Amino acid sequence: MKIHIISGFLGSGKTTFMNQYLPLLDGKVVVIENEFGDICLDTALVDYDVPVHEIYAGCICCTLAGNFQRGIKEIYDQHDPEHIVIEPSGVGKLSDVVNACYLAERIEKVPLAIERLIVLVDAESCIDFLEDFGEFYANQIENAKLILLSHLDAVSEQEKCHATGVLKKKNPGAIIYDHDWRLLDDRALSDLVALTEGYGKISFKKDSVSLPADKVFTASSVTIPEELSTEELLARLQRLKDKNLGYVLRAKGIALIKDGYVMIQYAHGKCSSELLSEPPRELFHNKMVIIGCDLSKDIEDRLFAE
Repeated sequence: MKIHIISGFLGSGKTTFMNQYLPLLDGKVVVIENEFGDICLDTALVDYDVPVHEIYAGCICCTLAGNFQRGIKEIYDQHDPEHIVIEPSGVGKLSDVVNACYLAERIEKVPLAIERLIVLVDAESCIDFLEDFGEFYANQIENAKLILLSHLDAVSEQEKCHATGVLKKKNPGAIIYDHDWRLLDDRALSDLVALTEGYGKISFKKDSVSLPADKVFTASSVTIPEELSTEELLARLQRLKDKNLGYVLRAKGIALIKDGYVMIQYAHGKCSSELLSEPPRELFHNKMVIIGCDLSKDIEDRLFAE
């Protein structure tokens, strides 16, 4: 089995890229979604019709490594796919995800090969996040084989060049694509990712950070009131900027509200919504997951209070 890891920090665009990438793969494909929280919303956002295996309530690099290894074994036994595409938790370290794959190979006797290590990097926030989150953020960049910049419309050409320069210093051997990858057609995207073929076993430098992600980041699941309109819901999400709620990095959810099924997202202080033309592939009872640091225990009450 060929393993494709689509990594990136919270809000970097992993799921969007994965929906563009999955149709390029020939043969049977299975997706592993790993969410940092107790619900796995990204499963509902996978547009391509493939089996999706969920691992949630933590990240692969923390307490769930054993579950992940067994999950790889189950996928091999049940589906025998040509490809497994892994979207790790946005706060997981890429080196730990790869090492967990190797453990599945050694302990569970699953034949596999790491085919792609693709990392999405938010051009707008990467400099700040490198400073704020250290190894948790840098590890993904340092171990990528292909780095794709996202949110380019939010930065100037000078800011983009500065970010690219910092990324090159962190990982001189990576291919860095600093244009809008969403505009690539299938052939161009295939040609780009093919440039990273041909590496075998990967070794990583020893991390300087010993704390697991769940000691640094926290996740909270909240229920979205059905009586809200999209406009009212977005107004409530603006409250996530309030530092009294904690340092909110990311929020996303799918809700059936007045206007219909709506996907809402919050990242880097910005809110967005998308009215879905049909129900998501998996239904959730108006749940939203919020990820950050030192989140308030009563964040749901304070978020939706009148």
